[in-house]
Formats: sequence, C-alpha cells, structure tokens
Amino acid sequence: ESIDASEEVVPTEDAASEEVAHGESVEEPLEESSPETAGEDSAEVSPPAQVPKTGEQWPLEQAATETVAAAATEDASSHRGVGILTRTFSWLVALVPLVALSAGSFLVFQGLGVLEVAAAMALAGVIAALVVGQFSRASKFSGASTDIHSVSHVGRVGRPLLGGLALVLRSILATVLVVLTAAVLVDIIDESGFWTLVTWDFWILRAIAGALVVGAVAALAALGGTVLRVAMFASGGLGLLGSLALIVRALPGLDTSMTLSWQGEYMPVIAAASFLLAGLLLLLGVVAEDFAQLAPTDSPSRAPGLISALVSVVPLSALVIFVSWWADSSPLTGLSLLADPVGAVVSDLPSWFPLPALAFLALPLLGLAALVLHSAGAGVSMLGIPGQARHHSLALGLVMAGVLAALIATNFSVISVLPDLVYTLGVVVAAWAGTMVLTSLFSASRTNHHIP
Repeated sequence: ESIDASEEVVPTEDAASEEVAHGESVEEPLEESSPETAGEDSAEVSPPAQVPKTGEQWPLEQAATETVAAAATEDASSHRGVGILTRTFSWLVALVPLVALSAGSFLVFQGLGVLEVAAAMALAGVIAALVVGQFSRASKFSGASTDIHSVSHVGRVGRPLLGGLALVLRSILATVLVVLTAAVLVDIIDESGFWTLVTWDFWILRAIAGALVVGAVAALAALGGTVLRVAMFASGGLGLLGSLALIVRALPGLDTSMTLSWQGEYMPVIAAASFLLAGLLLLLGVVAEDFAQLAPTDSPSRAPGLISALVSVVPLSALVIFVSWWADSSPLTGLSLLADPVGAVVSDLPSWFPLPALAFLALPLLGLAALVLHSAGAGVSMLGIPGQARHHSLALGLVMAGVLAALIATNFSVISVLPDLVYTLGVVVAAWAGTMVLTSLFSASRTNHHIP
C-alpha cells in the first residue's frame, strides 16, 4: 500500500518493544530493487514494446490500413473458430457438375481428344491451384482475407483499383451463375412435361425462376457466417453426389476400347489450357481470399494452403476429363452435351428425375453464386463505401435482379456468349490474380515489421 508523503510516521519505544517481545524475526522491508526481482516485476507491469518508427514508413502504412481495418474485423469474425476439416469439405462447393459438362463437351467440340484435354486441364489446374494455395497461405499468416491484407500495401491508388476490379469480377460472376441457375431450373421444368410452355408461359417461368434464384442467393449471401457455410456444405455434398450420379449415367455410353494418342498440334492444347485457366480463376480465384477465412489463422501447419489447392481443383479437373471421354465416345452425345446439357443428361430417365436433377445440377450453382455474392459484398469496403457487408450483398442482389430482368425482357442468351465472356474476363482476372499473389507474397514478409 502506498503511504501519503505528507504524513510522517514516528515509531515509539513501546511499539518497538512489543514487536521484539513476540520472539519472532522482524520482517525486513521489501528491497527497492534487486537484480533478480527487478526484471520479473518490470516484465509484468511494463507496456508492450512498440515497433520503432522508421522515417515516414510506419505512419503512412497505418493510414493506408485504416480504411480496411473494420472490413478485416468483420470479415474474420464471421469465420472464426473453423478448422481445417471444415475447409476441406467446404471447398467441394467448387465441384459443379454443369460446369464440367459444358467445359468437357466444348473442348471436344473444338477438336481435342481425351489426352489433349487431360494435358490442358493439368496445366491450367496446376497454375490455378498455386493461386488458390497462396491466397489461403497468406490468409493464414495475416489473420484477414488476402484481399484485405494485400490491398493495404499497394497505396491509395492501387487499393481502390484492385478492390474495384475484384468487385466487378465478382459481380459479373455472380450474375452469370444466377442466370445459369435460373436457366437450368427452367430446362428441368420444361423437360419434365409438367408445364406445357408457350411463348408467354416461358417468359413468365423465366421471371419466376429468376426471382426465386436471386432471392435465395441474396439471402444466403447477406446472412453469411454459419448459414452460408451450411449452404456451402450442402452444395458441395450435392455436387459430389451429382458427379457420382453423372459417372454412373455415362458408363453405358463410354468407349472403353478408345486408344489414347496425341491427335493434334500443341498450340490448340495451349489455347485450351488458357481457356480452362481463365475459367478456373474466375470460379476459384476471385473468391479464394475470402473463402480462405474458413481455416484458423493460428494453425502451425501449412496444410490449409495445400488442402485448398487440391480440393478446389482436382475433383473438378477429373470430372472435366471424364466428360471429355464421354463426349468423345460418341459424336452425337458430344453435340447433345454441348447444345443442351440438361436435356442430354435427363433423357430416358424415369418421370421422377426433376428432383435429383434439381438437386445435382441447379443447387450446386446456387451455393457457389451465394459465396461469390458474399465475397462481392465484403469487397465493397475496399472502395471506402461505408456500411456492413450484408447490406452491400443485398444491394448487389438488387442490381443482379435488375440485370436479370433486362436479360429476360430482351430475350438475350448469356449461354451463347459464355465462351467469349470467359476468354475476355480471363485476361482481366489473370492480371488481377497475378497482382494479388505478388502483393500477398510481398506483404507477408513485411507484416511483422510494420504493425504497431
């Protein structure tokens, strides 16, 4: 206890004699400072060491990160406490059977054989896996999503530029996925024969399907957290079951006597690899940094990056190669898969096919679209726009609804221009992903030196 300095305590002889009369040793006053205790006491009460300021570097970096600090906290809080096993199963959301059907049949239609498709898929898959793995690894070390962590090191001009580019890519991808989901829903109803469609009925059905899909995607993206994670689990599980069902469906039509041989030049294979890489980066790269928060950042293992790279790329790549085998086994089957994948898959199936077709073909697309829209809503903060991520996701959902309504009113088919769209956006997303990987590598080496 502290003693007031203004008071003087004068010991008396009687008091001193009473202390000695007890026959016990008189306690010695505490030492003011000793070599052994001084270090321990100072370690307990001294404030945490501050990182030295070197010139103007530290204040400028702090100013650069102030804009994204709140976004990093909100982004990490919704994914806190989730382990590596969760990350493994969550990445199955990338296994979308309809994407594999379209990609495999398109490459065979371009004149490639199964061996050429496998080579192109392997080349594109390795590069995409490296991007996804680096995003996950950087997120593990930084404690925030790689998007938030990286853009804080590129200055006041680079931050809104990269953030705005990521927002545009995610918004376009979410819109395309919503359009494809609504189209698959309409095709399933049309193939089932439950609703005899005429011109106006078809337009009305497209509007209803689009409204349902946009509402479900926006709701899942806005809720985020556990709800979105459960939706991703469900989509990934349905995608895995749908892939197995697709393999069983295709087995009778496979040409098992096919001889694997190189059938063409090398340049078409490189072009196919570019196309596949563009598609993989669009599907996986633009959401990998936000998705990486599904693993704990304090894990001592570097396995999360490897797990993300393998689970996100390998199953989808294997399914694309299998579909190319199926399409190459019969020219008629290949053309049917390219022109009408839903109709080619559900043909000659029992009358109860709409439910499994809806679960295995449409719902995996819906779960991936919700993840992309959630990432887009979280990335709005990169532009300095105030508000919570869920509000941004809902606002982007309204924009998607308007775009979908315009597409329905003009009867514009996104599927017909999808390959050209992938090629065009692939150039942009490749440049964006390369910049993000380099900045994440650079920022990871500086994280421990410039954070106060």
